[in-house]
Amino acid sequence: MQNESATKQVMLIFDEFSPPVPLLFLLAAEGYEVLLARNERQVQDELTNGSKPDLVLLELQSNAIEILQLIQSAQPRIPVIVMAEPSLLNLALEIKKEFGAWEAVLKPFDFKVLRQLLQQALGGSPEVVCRLLREVPQPARQRSH
Repeated sequence: MQNESATKQVMLIFDEFSPPVPLLFLLAAEGYEVLLARNERQVQDELTNGSKPDLVLLELQSNAIEILQLIQSAQPRIPVIVMAEPSLLNLALEIKKEFGAWEAVLKPFDFKVLRQLLQQALGGSPEVVCRLLREVPQPARQRSH
């Protein structure tokens, strides 16, 4: 899909030893240039060395709030999407509400939905995005006999 996203730059901040390869493939296939960072220092280095990402994907980690605040102070208009495991849903929603993340999504991703979310974040129409968090699978209820 080579369209206006071909020149868009996405910063991917991850908390693992290596970046999530399927997500990298999706971003590359959509034509995004990807900046990788693993911690607050690397994010600061990228931002102070002139990087101006159009969007940030921030994996929920121990210092996610500090990283989000760093991004917002350096470039306040960048949409930040927090990525979280289902067990961290409440924390992700709190970060979205209290600290101004653009959206929160749960892993593992539905890549079709994530692609749509990226396009909306970069294009500015978030109303459809809100359904993402409502698609979280609910635990099965036990029936009483």
